[in-house]
Amino acid sequence: MPHRPAKRAAPPSSILFPNDQDTGIGPRSYGDQTEELVVAIDIGTTFSAVSFCILRPGCPGAPQLEMVSSWPGQSLSDPKVPSVLFQDTDGNVMAWGAETTHQDVKAKAERYGWEKVEWFKLDLRPPHLEAFIWPTTGVSSEGPEVKPCLPIQNVDKALSAYTTFLQLVHQHLKPHFSGLMGRHVSQRQRAALDRIKFVSEAEAAIVYAADTGKLDAWLQVGKDVILCDVGGGTIDITVYTVLNAYPLELKEKVAPKCVVAGAGLVNAAAKAYFQSKLQGTKWDKPGIIDDLMDEFERDVKKRFENVSSEYCIGRFGLSEEEDLENIRHGRFYIPGVTAIKSNILDVYQRSGQIAKNVIMVGGFLNSSYAYANLEEWGKRYNFKFTKPDGVMAKTVSHGALLWYLSKPVKGYIAKVHYGSDVSFPAEEVLDDVNGRNTVMRADGVYIYENIWESIVSMGQELPRKGILHRFEKWFDEYDSKEDLMLQEKIYIHRGEQIPNFMIDRFTGLMLPEFEHVCTIVADLRDQYNMTPWAKTNVQGKRFKILKVSRRV
Repeated sequence: MPHRPAKRAAPPSSILFPNDQDTGIGPRSYGDQTEELVVAIDIGTTFSAVSFCILRPGCPGAPQLEMVSSWPGQSLSDPKVPSVLFQDTDGNVMAWGAETTHQDVKAKAERYGWEKVEWFKLDLRPPHLEAFIWPTTGVSSEGPEVKPCLPIQNVDKALSAYTTFLQLVHQHLKPHFSGLMGRHVSQRQRAALDRIKFVSEAEAAIVYAADTGKLDAWLQVGKDVILCDVGGGTIDITVYTVLNAYPLELKEKVAPKCVVAGAGLVNAAAKAYFQSKLQGTKWDKPGIIDDLMDEFERDVKKRFENVSSEYCIGRFGLSEEEDLENIRHGRFYIPGVTAIKSNILDVYQRSGQIAKNVIMVGGFLNSSYAYANLEEWGKRYNFKFTKPDGVMAKTVSHGALLWYLSKPVKGYIAKVHYGSDVSFPAEEVLDDVNGRNTVMRADGVYIYENIWESIVSMGQELPRKGILHRFEKWFDEYDSKEDLMLQEKIYIHRGEQIPNFMIDRFTGLMLPEFEHVCTIVADLRDQYNMTPWAKTNVQGKRFKILKVSRRV
């Protein structure tokens, strides 16, 4: 009789992993006969983090999630690693992550002219993404407004920095996980490194927050919740409707909102403030400014609670008291809170003004002042705020693992319009036709080309199985057979109002507001051969109409 291993005790039930195997996430979900390592990497604007878990067959319920808490250059374990590089003039990496915080490394960087590369993630943002603005002097919220000056202004350079940093993270993880898995790391599991999935920060954050158990009373069927993830560089806000409470199933109610603003921009405002106060003094040096910023990040920003209180930063000798007199006092405006408020109101109004419960996550919430300010403001609109307990650094990386294991979000809202260019008989097109030429179709009918046809409209809920896109392709007997290898381009439009035609009538060029996002490729040769010729058109030519449908 075959030996049966003893059953392992099930872990405590959770909203994502109920112990009921008929409804929850059970061992069958893992679909593997061997141990499997799952790694989630969060490359943040200011800090990065990595979480992992091992899926073991026969172990019911949720696996144990862990974080990588040892990084090069750390004297004490910390799951957060700065998303920073020091590069020499040839682009070689001289230090990265926690190494860049060392005083000796900073001294070498200043001596040898190394470039500090940070915030590179923000330069990969698409041009349409809204960027929060604030006063450059930091004195008043009513001051002159400019967009934040980012250290990298070149997308290619930013992409290179992002790739380099990700490679360094990967190189650090390889020996860590090899030792963890040991002989169990099979060739098949090594090949699994090619299986990469992406999840939005907001989606990972809602899953992490739900798994803490603190939100169970809010996550009831039919209820709406607002998720606000305020990280180092962006604010991501989404409204979710609860479809099922146990196990948790959600769907987006409105298109998510993303704005370039966050904890990192508070640092930028502080740095600008320090530079303006120290300008022209003997302390106006990059090294001293960096030291002040380190102290601000490590201490003052976290314990700041009241604008009326005095906070000291920087250490100077008694002999310098007279010189310090003119720079001792000052106040700077903390950006970011205003952007959070305005964008919470935006999604609240777009979702029907029903959701009143706001889940706050992200590194910005390490500031007790910012959270208390939001709570006080929320009373005007009857908003209730909460945030999960524990380390905020876990939010995205742990949430990404939970997302991979449970997939609780079942419905998504289109953030933009999706469509393609089509043609219509001239007699059916009435708008914007002056100055545009018609062409004759294979059946002899005159048509207008390059007309926008929507596949999915902005704000529409996306079907789980995708959208079935149907269109026709016309051929006469003299058309080139090369056209049977169809390449149907799909475009997006981000505006509320979409032009009827996609081509400028004067230049013949594609209007800039249409963006090409993908191309559907289809081989129509078999369908062409099986389709009979239609009746001859007015010119006596035979033609065929191929009806094509593709799921996108």
